[in-house]
Amino acid sequence: MNTISSEYMPVESLLEQSRGGQVDEATKKDLALRKVCSDFESVLTSAFLKEGMKSAKELSKCDEDEEDSGSESYMDMAHEQIAEFIGSQGMMGIGKVLYESMKSRIDNAK
Repeated sequence: MNTISSEYMPVESLLEQSRGGQVDEATKKDLALRKVCSDFESVLTSAFLKEGMKSAKELSKCDEDEEDSGSESYMDMAHEQIAEFIGSQGMMGIGKVLYESMKSRIDNAK
C-alpha cells in the first residue's frame, strides 16, 4: 500500500507519488478532495485575473473597437492557463485552506 504525505502538497506532486503502487480507497478519496480544492483555486484565480484585466482596460480607457474578438479569446485562454498553473501549485493557498477545512469536517463526521 502506498502512503501519501499528510502535509498539503500540490496535486501533481501527489499524483506522481501515487503512481507505481497500490493506493488504498482512503488515499484515493483524499487525492480526489485535494484535486477538487485545487480546481476551485484555479477557477477563483481565473475570475480574479479576468476582473483585474477588465479593470485595467477601464482605467487605461482603451477603445473597445481597437481590440478584436480574437485577441480577447487569446487573453481568456491565457488567463485560464495561468489560473490553472497557480491553482495546481497552490500558490494562493486557497486550495490548502479549503482542503484542511473540508478534511477536518470529514474526519469529525466519522
